[in-house]
Amino acid sequence: MSKLQVGQIVYAPAEGNRRSSSGVVPFTVTKVGRIYFHVGRQCEGMNGFYDETRFRLEDNLEEVNIGDPRRVNFSEQEYLDEQECLRLFNQLRKCFDWRNERQYTLDQLRQVCRILKIEEGEH
Repeated sequence: MSKLQVGQIVYAPAEGNRRSSSGVVPFTVTKVGRIYFHVGRQCEGMNGFYDETRFRLEDNLEEVNIGDPRRVNFSEQEYLDEQECLRLFNQLRKCFDWRNERQYTLDQLRQVCRILKIEEGEH
């Protein structure tokens, strides 16, 4: 991770749109501490920031009491890549749902394990 600086632009999902593949919003880093950093969005027509949020430096996750935390990304492309990764992972998960367990031949499953480099007995 690069060193965060006040004024740096980072990207996160818009509030209430956390699981959507669209809705990435640029935020400005407003404060960097030892444990947390704060980001905010500039309010048009005002000098201050609004929607200021605190994130943990160790994992870039939002500090929340309830709900799913947002993750800050350092580029819009990084955010889009993360969303695609989640989408592909969920598609793979659906393929191996218990309702589809007999849909694949033993040879097909062995090929998948070879591609994913899964050794017999792992997990």
